[in-house]
Amino acid sequence: MENKQHDMNGRIQLVLDSAPMSVTLYDENRKLIDCNMEAVRLFGFTNKEHFITTLNERFYDFFPLCQPCGTPTIEKLNWLFEQATSNERIQLEWTHLTADGQELPAEVTFVRVEYRDSFMLCSLL
Repeated sequence: MENKQHDMNGRIQLVLDSAPMSVTLYDENRKLIDCNMEAVRLFGFTNKEHFITTLNERFYDFFPLCQPCGTPTIEKLNWLFEQATSNERIQLEWTHLTADGQELPAEVTFVRVEYRDSFMLCSLL
């Protein structure tokens, strides 16, 4: 049974890493817990562990001061988190910054995923 689970996990990771879109997974405390290789590449990193650690340590460094709508990013993040945690799905225009500071405009979809006794947020861009 353990081999089947390991094989299934490997196939799931293969599918995620082959996807041509960035997939990131956050816990209920906004901590990045996993991602696919497209997220690593898109944000200008070379490996997953470095990307996850850096994003968690310097989260706000990966956003401009304001979002495309003119709202300050911190205010918009708080609103986004409230919306995403109370809805199944939310889609919006968002601007990230890459590791070298370049703007990365995107349409982002956040999906609330129930997990054990809590939830996670999956971000797709």
